[in-house]
Amino acid sequence: MKEEDEILKRIGKRNPFKVPDNYFENFTSEMMSKLPEKEESVLKMKTHTLKMRLRPLYYVAALIIGAVFIIQFGFRKTGSTEKEGVITKTEVTASDRMIDELVDRSMLDDYSLYVYLSDADGE
Repeated sequence: MKEEDEILKRIGKRNPFKVPDNYFENFTSEMMSKLPEKEESVLKMKTHTLKMRLRPLYYVAALIIGAVFIIQFGFRKTGSTEKEGVITKTEVTASDRMIDELVDRSMLDDYSLYVYLSDADGE
């Protein structure tokens, strides 16, 4: 506090900055007079080539081709095959060791496994 009081005594509370008279009233006119004259420019139109005009059509064609490939490969991976109008499921064979490991990991007791397998045979 003492230091602040000493500084205020030496400098005082007056504002050392002043704005010239009528500065803001004449500001815009003075600023515009100091700016260089702007040359009028003619707008040049870009010429669109045929490639630029057909670009959206290329994008649409690529999108359609991509969708066809995705759909085609999606249906091909379903695991069923069609022979002479009849759809048959692909058989999956598993070894006994693989089945034993899956049964151990499933945490089913013998009775629950028996009930599950007996229900599956009924269908």
